[in-house]
Amino acid sequence: MIHLWIPKFFIIVQALISYAYCDGIWREDLSNRINIGAPTDGYHRVQLNCNDNSISVAVVTENDFDGVIYTRGSFYGRSEKCFQEGRFGQTDYYFDFEFDECNVKKKDKNTYTVTLVIQNDKELIMPGDSAFKLVCDFRSREKNT
Repeated sequence: MIHLWIPKFFIIVQALISYAYCDGIWREDLSNRINIGAPTDGYHRVQLNCNDNSISVAVVTENDFDGVIYTRGSFYGRSEKCFQEGRFGQTDYYFDFEFDECNVKKKDKNTYTVTLVIQNDKELIMPGDSAFKLVCDFRSREKNT
């Protein structure tokens, strides 16, 4: 009967050692070394133009861009209108899509919103990536006509 509890004892001791080792790895405080906030670098300009039936967006990066730019919800579909991959030597990216494309949401009869994501890695969302909520609000136009 003693020989049955010896393997269990070693398994428990091994599990405790593994737990203690892993616990030590993840105890380091990284808050002073990682900045998780709204990034202000990596892009030179994001310009929105609201047209009668469509949205035009220009993104100009500071350097060559090796990530992806897309409207939220368009990552897996990768429609050309809603998703662009960075290319070596390219810093200017343009999108032009209608209000019923690229996951544009109609908030009310005069307001349309869509989120544009600038992701520095082609597959992973990481700290330092950006997301812009783009809003086309035509309420002031209606008051003037």
